[in-house]
Amino acid sequence: MPEPVDFFIHVPKTAGTTMLRIIEDRYPPGSVESLYLAPPEEAAARIAKIGPQTRIVAGHVDYGYSKHFAGPFRAFAMLREPVDRAISLFYFVKREPSHPSHQAVVDGKITIEEMSREQGGMQARFIAGYSPTEAVDDATLLAQAKVHLVEKFAVFGLTERFDETLLLLTKALGWTLRGYARQNVTKKRPSKDATDPALLAAIREASAVDVVLYEFAHELFEKQIDAQPPEFADELSVLRRDAMVVDGVSRVREGIGSIARKLGLGK
Repeated sequence: MPEPVDFFIHVPKTAGTTMLRIIEDRYPPGSVESLYLAPPEEAAARIAKIGPQTRIVAGHVDYGYSKHFAGPFRAFAMLREPVDRAISLFYFVKREPSHPSHQAVVDGKITIEEMSREQGGMQARFIAGYSPTEAVDDATLLAQAKVHLVEKFAVFGLTERFDETLLLLTKALGWTLRGYARQNVTKKRPSKDATDPALLAAIREASAVDVVLYEFAHELFEKQIDAQPPEFADELSVLRRDAMVVDGVSRVREGIGSIARKLGLGK
C-alpha cells in the first residue's frame, strides 16, 4: 500500500501563504507539487500524473480535485471567520496591483459589499468540492461541506487558532515541531471593531453559508482540542515560543532589507 499524498486545499486569505512556507520547510526539495496559477484542466492532469517523489499537492483548488488522485491522499485545509476574511481579501486586492480586480476596486467599481456577495459561500465551495461557477443550492453546498469536514479531511484548522492548528497538523501528518514566520499578512486594513456595524451586517448576510460552516467547524475544532492529551498544552507553549523567535528574526531581516533598498544597496 503506497504512502498517502498530502493535499493542501488553500482557501484564499486563510493564512494559507504562511502554511505554504511551513509546507516548503517540512517536505523534501522536489516533493511539493504546486498547483498555484495552474488552469483547472492542467491542475487535474498534474494530480493524475504525480509520481512517487511527490509527497504533497498544494494550491487554490477545491476538494473536487481529489478524484484525480490515483492513490490514497490526506486532505487538509484552513477556514477563517468569514467577515474577517472578506475584509482582509478586499484590502489585499486593493493593495495588490497584480490581482485581476485591483483596478476595479481602486476605482470604486467593486465595493466590499459586492465582493462579499461574489465570495459568499466560497469557503464552503472549497471544502465541498464545487468550483466558483458551478451551480449548487446553499443547502446542498453546506451539507456536503459539513460531511467532508467530518469524514474526508485528515485534519482542518482555523486561521484564528493557527498555533493549535499547526500542532494538530504536526501530529496528524508527522511533521517536525518547530517555529514559523507569518507571511502575506494584509496591512493597512481596518479591523472589524473599526468597521461600520451596518457594513459588517451586510458582509455577514452575504457570507451566510460560510458563517454557518465556520460555526460548525469551530465547534468541531474545540472538540478536537479538548480531546488532546495533557502534554498538548506543553507542546503548544514550545511551538509558540519558537514561532516568536522565528517571526522576530524574519521581521528584523525584512526591516534591514527595506532600509538597504531605500539606500540603494543590495541591487
